[in-house]
Amino acid sequence: MTKIIKSITIILCIVITSLVIYGVYKNTFNINLKEVTIKTSKNELHGIVSMPENTDKKPGLVIFIHGDGPADASYQEGYYSAWEVLNKNGFATLSWDKPGIGKSSGDWLNQSMEDRVKETKEAIHWAKNNLDIDESKIGVWGASQGGWVLPKVMNEEKLVSFGIAVSPAINWMQQGEYNTVASMKKEGKTKKEIDRKLKQRNEINKLLEEEDVEKAYNKYQEMEKNKGNISLSRWTFIRTNMNVDATEEFKKINKRLYLIVGGQDINVDVDNTIEGYSKNVNSKLLDIKKLPNADHSMVLKEYIDMGVGRMILAILNPRVVIDPGYLEKLQEISKTEKLR
Repeated sequence: MTKIIKSITIILCIVITSLVIYGVYKNTFNINLKEVTIKTSKNELHGIVSMPENTDKKPGLVIFIHGDGPADASYQEGYYSAWEVLNKNGFATLSWDKPGIGKSSGDWLNQSMEDRVKETKEAIHWAKNNLDIDESKIGVWGASQGGWVLPKVMNEEKLVSFGIAVSPAINWMQQGEYNTVASMKKEGKTKKEIDRKLKQRNEINKLLEEEDVEKAYNKYQEMEKNKGNISLSRWTFIRTNMNVDATEEFKKINKRLYLIVGGQDINVDVDNTIEGYSKNVNSKLLDIKKLPNADHSMVLKEYIDMGVGRMILAILNPRVVIDPGYLEKLQEISKTEKLR
């Protein structure tokens, strides 16, 4: 019995050690990260630059524009696989902690989309003056909410030569309603429950339009019996940005724009997004890629609601979670733009 226990212990040790070695190997991304400080007119932002190594030419640059929420520079390392692909194909990347997150000053909830546009443009000029890059090959990558920032930056900033829009919405109000309905359907809610939620949502939207912000917010909390999950800061942020729509900016775009969406997205109505981009962006400049098995974050559908086994695999090898078609598309884009 002692020999059997000893043998099992040895086998378990070998298996655990092998898993640890495998996990360390697969979690190691071939990227060279450098922390930087970006001083803008409003804040001091903590940023991360990922620079290609051993290149005979100056690299291009892709600026990353976050979606909604309190995002740090690497999106909790969620950008690493994209940065790795871009670095391998001749592009450096620049991203930063949102204002008030990590080491950045300010408060992202005080920002309008116009503020985010200005911040991005200032970061581009910081990069031009502080990084050893090819200024003729600067692109902007924007995800989700960043999709409202990206087209305006493309139109206003001459240094930008192309854009990559990942899972962007077009109209804030339409996107919010779609997300509400799609999420509830996924949870198995009845039509009656969904209709009730939409009615409540419409009542909240009316309150958001009232001039007296604090008074309207108090009404919201009364309506929710003081259990409303929207903070006053978030309320103000929504109120500031709820009427944004990117359609008019699309019509002005005169640079190459790559649109990437996922067929499993319940945050954004991707068919509506594809239609809006196709109707309003010059077809000669637009490239659309729909990945049927990817969700809003480009995660493969089998990992969206993952069990314990898949979760362990995802931790050991985070690359398997991301749709390979997304990374292949980034590789194609970077190779194309590098040759221009």
